[in-house]
Amino acid sequence: MVRRAATLVIAAVLGLLAIGLALPRSFQVERRVHLDALPEQIMPALTNPRTLETWTRDHAVDPDALHSFGGPEEGPGARWAWRGSVLGTGALTVAAVEAGSVTLAHAIESDEVNATTTFTLSPDASGTWVEWRTKGLLPPLGGCFVGTVENRLGQHTEAGLMRLKRLVEAPPMAPRGPRPASRPPQPE
Repeated sequence: MVRRAATLVIAAVLGLLAIGLALPRSFQVERRVHLDALPEQIMPALTNPRTLETWTRDHAVDPDALHSFGGPEEGPGARWAWRGSVLGTGALTVAAVEAGSVTLAHAIESDEVNATTTFTLSPDASGTWVEWRTKGLLPPLGGCFVGTVENRLGQHTEAGLMRLKRLVEAPPMAPRGPRPASRPPQPE
């Protein structure tokens, strides 16, 4: 009886493994937002990893995560790496910058690139549409989790685009200079 139960459990596990290996492991998420800004006002937020870090992630999710930056300050070769208890480990490198698009290469929980993000900017009469498209390949057995990954990444992408919108559309800070001298009260 115990032997038969063990055989059934092993067969079920092997069956699930076979299904997991057979499922497609690729994922893709696309979202877009309209910004009241010109492409040249948006591009610095897409090509500088220090700026990317401020709007692409929710800082409350893993506040103790460690971040480092390397390579040039912006443009191809600029890099952002992280390690955290929730975020895990990963790195993002600006791979290409062209007129109207930026491509980022991701190495998530790996030393190899396993995902890419492309931002595409499409100007119109009232501003610019920004499309954020991420696609990648999950590890073996990852096919079991494609739906979950796409759902969570979609939520993350939408929230990030809203933070980008606030960042780019925020009014510029007024320069701070000396305060004007206050006038003494005037007698009546």
